[in-house]
Amino acid sequence: MVRALGRTLGWSVFLAVSWTWCIGMFLPTLMIRDGGVPFFLAFLIPNVLGAASVGWVLRDRDRSSRFVAPRRTMMLVFSAVTIAFHAYFLVWRSGLALQADWPEMLGGVVLGISLVGNAIAVRRRVDWLPALVTLLLSACLAAVLVAFPAGAGGEAAATAVGGLAMVTTLGFLLCPYLDLTFNRAAQNAPSPRAAFTIGFFVIFLATILLVTRGRVLWSPASAPYFISEGWYQASAGAHFGAQAMFTVAAHIAAVRRVATTGEIQTQALGAPAAPRAAAWVAVPIVIGLALGVALFLLAPQASNGEVSLPGFSGPISLHEVGYRVFLGAYGLVFPAWLLMTSRGRRDLDPGTLAWTVAVCALAAPFLWIGAVGRQEEWLYPGVAIVLLGAAVRTRM
Repeated sequence: MVRALGRTLGWSVFLAVSWTWCIGMFLPTLMIRDGGVPFFLAFLIPNVLGAASVGWVLRDRDRSSRFVAPRRTMMLVFSAVTIAFHAYFLVWRSGLALQADWPEMLGGVVLGISLVGNAIAVRRRVDWLPALVTLLLSACLAAVLVAFPAGAGGEAAATAVGGLAMVTTLGFLLCPYLDLTFNRAAQNAPSPRAAFTIGFFVIFLATILLVTRGRVLWSPASAPYFISEGWYQASAGAHFGAQAMFTVAAHIAAVRRVATTGEIQTQALGAPAAPRAAAWVAVPIVIGLALGVALFLLAPQASNGEVSLPGFSGPISLHEVGYRVFLGAYGLVFPAWLLMTSRGRRDLDPGTLAWTVAVCALAAPFLWIGAVGRQEEWLYPGVAIVLLGAAVRTRM
C-alpha cells in the first residue's frame, strides 16, 4: 500500500508539472495584465477542473485505451504542436533576454534544461524524478517572487470576462483528454482519480498561484526581503527552461509509446509500430525555432516591434501575436476536432475532417479579433459556431 501511495504521488507531481507549460506558466501573466483577477479566474477555474476530470472519466487503462485508439493521430498532432510551441516560446523569451541584456535569464534557461535533462538521463525515463527537479526550480522562483510584490492588473468589462470564460472553458475542458502524457498517467497510475485530484487541486494549483502573476491574490504589500534583479531573471529562466524541457521530453516519451490500440506502453515501441520521430518531434522543433527567429527578424519592420491591426484593442508585439495564434490550436482547432469525433467517428474520417475545417473557418475570424485582437466580446459568436457545428454533426 505504501508503494502504491508513493507511485500515486509520483504521478501527481508528473501530471502537475507536465501541464505547467508555456500556457500555464505564462498565460496567467497576460490574463492579469489585460483583465485583472476576473480574467485570471476565467483561466484558472476551467483549467484545474478540466485537467483533473481526466482522471475521473478515463480512470483506468481500458477506458483510456478505448478513447485514444480512434483519436491517435489527433493526439500525435496535439503533441507535435505542443513541442513546436515550446521551441517557439524559448526562442521568444531568450531573444528578449538578449535584447534586454539579461544574461542571467539565459543562464537560467540553460541551467533548467540541463538539470531536468540530467535527471531524465539518470532515470532513463521521464517520470517523477525530473518532474520533482522541475517543481523544485519552480518553487525557487516562487520564493524569489516574494521579494517582488505583484502590482494591480488590468480591468475588464463583465462581457469581456464572459467571452474569455467561454473559450477557456471550451479549451480546458476538452484539450486535456487529447494529451498523451495525461493518458499515460491514466493507464499507469495505481489510482488515476487520486493522482489527478492531488496533481491539479493541490500541486498544479499552488504552482500557478505562486509562480505566475496569479500571486496578485496573495502578494504582500511590501517585500519582506531583498533579492537582486539578476537572481530574479536567473530564477525565471530556470523555471522556463525546466518546464519546457520536461514537457517536451514527456510528450516525446508518450509519442514513442502510443500503440494503434490506444495503449501507451511502458517502453518505447519498436519500428515500424512506433510513430515517426522526425514527423512528430524533429519537424515541430524546427518549425517552432524558425518561427521564433523569423518574428525577431520582422520585428524591426514594425513600430517598436509591435503591430496594430483593424479590430485590435491596441498595439501588440509580433511574438505575442504568434503566442496567441498557437493558443488558437487549443482554444479552437483541437476542441472542434474532438467534438467532431463523437459517436465513434475516427479522427481522420473524411466527414470529421471536413466538418472540422468548416467549423474552424467560420469561427476563426471571431476568435482572431477576440483572442488575438483582445476584443473578447467577439468570442461569444466564435464559440457558439463551434458548439452549433458539433451539435449538428452529432445529430447527423
